Amino acid sequence: MTPIRTLKTSLLLAGTTLLVALAGPALGQVPAPDRAVQFRTDIANPLTVAIHHSMEQRASRLVKFYEPGAIGLAKDGKVAAVGDTFKYKIGTRQIIEKLIDAENGDRRQFVAALALANGDGNDLTRAQAACLARWRSEMKPGWMVQDDAGVWAAKP
Repeated sequence: MTPIRTLKTSLLLAGTTLLVALAGPALGQVPAPDRAVQFRTDIANPLTVAIHHSMEQRASRLVKFYEPGAIGLAKDGKVAAVGDTFKYKIGTRQIIEKLIDAENGDRRQFVAALALANGDGNDLTRAQAACLARWRSEMKPGWMVQDDAGVWAAKP
């Protein structure tokens, strides 16, 4: 990540933290999580909508690499290169890497935003598990998914 991109990301996260602190309840944040209540991944507040929109803008470009199995969903919920990406020209490999970096950055922010909105604050465990389940269900048959043991396979 370039120093400028790192700075932009830091500023975005600082702004996000301030926004959530100032507008907590307005963003759907609840005071304390009720562990018995199912974690919601469909919360639409300004922060989650903005991040989701960014991810949607990138989706069609990711599909071009999901379909041939160049990338897939890793067991931690991140998008990752699967196998040998050296079959692609260097320019295409760079595009794949940039798409993966951008997507994974948005996924980290999305998980954190959902944790806050669900009242979990800094406890990202439930948010990560809920998002992973959602993302796995959204993968199309034939796309690569890594199981909990780390084995890659095409989704049936």
